[in-house]
Amino acid sequence: MKKHLLSTLAIVTVLTTMMVVSAHAQNASAITVTIPFEFTAANKTLPAGDYVVRLEDSRSELKIQKSDGSTAEFVLINPVYGRDPQNQSKLVFHRYGSQYFLAQMWIVGSSNGEELRQSTQERGIRRELAALRQKPQRIEIAVRAN
Repeated sequence: MKKHLLSTLAIVTVLTTMMVVSAHAQNASAITVTIPFEFTAANKTLPAGDYVVRLEDSRSELKIQKSDGSTAEFVLINPVYGRDPQNQSKLVFHRYGSQYFLAQMWIVGSSNGEELRQSTQERGIRRELAALRQKPQRIEIAVRAN
């Protein structure tokens, strides 16, 4: 009887651990962030506010959704590779004057990130700046702790 109880307890413990690890892995590709400025992602201008940014299962697009569920956009992405694992999750924006374009998403612990495909508008601005020998400013927004 005691062996049966211990076996059952061990099985329940293993199953619970597997469910927690699975849930954590599913959420590892989503971040919650407060973006303090209006920004553009895939030719769509989004307002400042609280967002959940999630890597979709296809791994070819990000879902950018207001935390209140009022706005959601899907944007195409490509992988980007860094040298070292990230010490925090973050979003990277390119700033041109008062215009911000979402450029990348990085997840803590990974040396790989996701890069948004540049919009036609951003490519045009970048060409104009290149002619003036100027570069965009890189702005990083760290993810708030949950």
